[in-house]
Amino acid sequence: MIRRISRARVWQYDYLMLREIGLGLARQAATLNGKSGLFVLDVGCKYMPYRRLFEGPSSRYVGLDLRAYRGVEVRGDALHLPFGSDSFDLLLCTQAFHVLRDFRGALSEFVRVTRRGGRILLTTVGTWPYPPTTHLHRWSRLELQEFLSEFGEARVEETGGYLQLVPQLANALVAMGVEGHLATKYGRAGRILAFPLKGIYLGMNLLALGCGKAVRAASGAGLGVARSLEDLDAHLAINYLAVLIPRK
Repeated sequence: MIRRISRARVWQYDYLMLREIGLGLARQAATLNGKSGLFVLDVGCKYMPYRRLFEGPSSRYVGLDLRAYRGVEVRGDALHLPFGSDSFDLLLCTQAFHVLRDFRGALSEFVRVTRRGGRILLTTVGTWPYPPTTHLHRWSRLELQEFLSEFGEARVEETGGYLQLVPQLANALVAMGVEGHLATKYGRAGRILAFPLKGIYLGMNLLALGCGKAVRAASGAGLGVARSLEDLDAHLAINYLAVLIPRK
């Protein structure tokens, strides 16, 4: 599971989303080069898929989750973190913030346990299919930016615009509809029957990457239409990456 998330393969249905999350976090980890001895807290960590990105500069990496997933060191609630104030240099919360029921309370706790000069990294969904029974909040970039800015210096980036979003949602439709149905109804046999669908995922993912590369190249060459498409591509995100330096 860890490898599937942190090192997504191009034939996975959610490859485009996972790729963008991984690249964004890798860029943030690169800004820590030269630092060492950092205390890192991973809130809602589940399997801690991005731990490897931050192992170099960290001397302590603590995973916290409500459930006792393998590798979870501390079981706890984001609204009541069981740590003293100013305990961590970096707090990571990936793909969990949007399902919290009290964003302000959770972020206040994140800020409390983060040391002066430290940072908080959040990733959260933009456009992604969820069952209607799931409690979640879909942020816009501006809304998330304004909310986080109440707590410090914030920057929010969109990841995966229109050119990736449409193929990604098409893959999700096939995976959650067709593949999910086969697996639920026929178990292991259904998963085997669904294996050829990876060819569809592969094709859609390569199409998205190719289109994005072509548009960027044409935009760089000065083609007006391509520049407009490139600008438009940032208006709708699969996901968001937020960086917050808390005001202490």
